[in-house]
Amino acid sequence: MSDFALDNFINREKEVGLVVNRVFDLAKRKPFAPKERVFHFVGPSGIGKSCLLEKCKHKLTIERAEYASLLIPLDSLKKREKGFINELLVAVHNEFCDCKDMVLKKDDSQNRQKFVSHVQRKINGKNQITILFLDEINIPSQEDLRELEDYLLVKFLHDNDRAILVTAGRSKPPVFNDFAIRPTPFNTFLLPLFDEEKTRIHMESLKPGAGELAEKIWKMGNGVPGNTVKLVKHVSGDPPNIPNETKAVESLLDDIKKENEIQERYYPMLEAISILRGFFQEDVVPLFQSHPNLSFGWDEGRVKEVFLELNRIQVGPGGLVDWDREKKHWAMDESIRDLFEKELQMRDPELWTKLHCTALGMYQEWGQKYNSDLYWNKSNHHKQRLQSAGLNCNDLEG
Repeated sequence: MSDFALDNFINREKEVGLVVNRVFDLAKRKPFAPKERVFHFVGPSGIGKSCLLEKCKHKLTIERAEYASLLIPLDSLKKREKGFINELLVAVHNEFCDCKDMVLKKDDSQNRQKFVSHVQRKINGKNQITILFLDEINIPSQEDLRELEDYLLVKFLHDNDRAILVTAGRSKPPVFNDFAIRPTPFNTFLLPLFDEEKTRIHMESLKPGAGELAEKIWKMGNGVPGNTVKLVKHVSGDPPNIPNETKAVESLLDDIKKENEIQERYYPMLEAISILRGFFQEDVVPLFQSHPNLSFGWDEGRVKEVFLELNRIQVGPGGLVDWDREKKHWAMDESIRDLFEKELQMRDPELWTKLHCTALGMYQEWGQKYNSDLYWNKSNHHKQRLQSAGLNCNDLEG
């Protein structure tokens, strides 16, 4: 769960409205099927998912007393002594029931159904609109989520026509058995990045006057609100500036590595991949071979194994490296890719140049060999990246 500051929360009116307006309609006794009372919000770390749930809960709390809501960060339940599902059921019970006399032990599975039925009767008896917010839905194991569905969510939605379920996670929730809960294009909403103007407004709410650096911060942080919050902390002076931009970007990347539990052995691989916008195994082999911190012996099979490992690191709607079904190539998560390349270019411009020159030579050779516009376009991209930095491959060789 992120640190939530209501005054600094901007630009999610549409998403907040989806939930709040459905609650208001229920208050007017408009009927909705269970599947119409489910909302799944999806986005990468730092995009503002937790803040969105906090904002929805806050707005509903101050609107009317007849709404009852509970927000549970699911990652906080993983290591508690009673076990995930028991801890969650107790949290729901303590929020929505007035009694404290029911206890669940860690392995008391036979009593869970009785416990849940008791909770459901209490919720129905109050005749309130009840909203359950579940943050970090991608964190629990498949087994934990199945128990969450079986013991709580199905009864919560189907036995109470005034119940609403709202989840948030880096990726779509797994395919639940119950059709009403399953993520679909109609109940799943990807949170968009901020543009430069929204970043400026966000910066002004964080530090008045800092908005003068909106263009710079927006480019450095890729429009991720969480990145903006962290970068604004590096702003100082009058007029405002960022004294050490390299340190600021390095701090962002360090947080990304930590939050997504990216192992150190992957760092040089991701640096090499970061200069590519879309790739196959054969594109990456020469880059791995040219990186000074990677051993020799790379071939397409070994690179493919790395792709599959990186694919299992969930950073947003997809993996850190994912297969783009539309473009039919592998690609690194764009916001993280950009950050890796930015940090590398600032910290080690010689290596950044070497990797781009390796890719440039590779694609030029393949363009000539296969007379392929695809490879010529890729080689032009790397040539332009070097030119934009005032570099060329002759400088490297010298």
